[in-house]
This record gives sequence, C-alpha cells and structure tokens, in this order.
Amino acid sequence: MKWYRKAAEQGSPVAQSNLGLMYANGKGALPNTHDAMIEAYMWFNIAVANGYTDAARNRDIAAGKLSS
Repeated sequence: MKWYRKAAEQGSPVAQSNLGLMYANGKGALPNTHDAMIEAYMWFNIAVANGYTDAARNRDIAAGKLSS
C-alpha cells in the first residue's frame, strides 16, 4: 500500500485505481468499513479523472455501497 500511495500521490492513474482496490477490498490501513469505501471511491474517481477509464466500473460499484 505504501508504494501505491506514493505513486498515486504523484499522479499515476493505475496506482490510484490499485489503491482504490486495496481500500475496497479491506486490504488497506482502514478495515473494510464505510470509511474505507469512501477512500476507495475517491481514488477510483481520481483515476478516472486522470484518464484511467477502467476505474469507472469500480468507482460505480463503490458508489453503490455508500449511503447518500
């Protein structure tokens, strides 16, 4: 997670998506909770904004798990 975060913060959309996956799957610093899903959604959304359209599906799945 440490290296994905470093690469994600430097703008790598693939690392941003992978970091989102780690949060979504409960493999990050946060347990598999609502807060982890918020982090996952955020990183997927950033990855999509940076041109990694493959992250859109995961972003939409994460959005469906969040409360309005």
